Amino acid sequence: MNTKHIAFTVILSLLITVSFSSCKKEEIEAEEYPTHHFGKWQLVAVEYRTETFELISADYSHANIIYDFRENNILVVSGEIEDIEDYRGHEIGEHPYKAFPIPTFNLWTMKIEGDILSYSYNNYVLPSVMRLNSQQPDNLLKGSFTLERMEEFANNH
Repeated sequence: MNTKHIAFTVILSLLITVSFSSCKKEEIEAEEYPTHHFGKWQLVAVEYRTETFELISADYSHANIIYDFRENNILVVSGEIEDIEDYRGHEIGEHPYKAFPIPTFNLWTMKIEGDILSYSYNNYVLPSVMRLNSQQPDNLLKGSFTLERMEEFANNH
């Protein structure tokens, strides 16, 4: 009986090995990363809550603050922020970012520096307004950032 058990185990192992080796490996498609955010956007408004939960809306449309999302995962922020009291946007300069490929509840996710933000568009075919939402407790910047597209993305970045 011991010999039959060993023979059965060997035959079963061979069958399993043959069946797995004959399976075709399916080609895994590369995930498609979102690209609607590429290009220049103007920061026009930020809404945030104070420590007492008062909702503040700050109008930045006059300040010409530009968020330039580049293909190389670098966000370049430019503009004049020195005269803005209690500025709530990203600092002027370069910031690494990553846009994640899977939307959750129709919200895409982006990581800028160490902050995780959800973002959405007014129109997913030809977006002209992007809204970044930073509400995670660990984020340095908190609020809802409204950006308006300045130019269509071109491969010159």
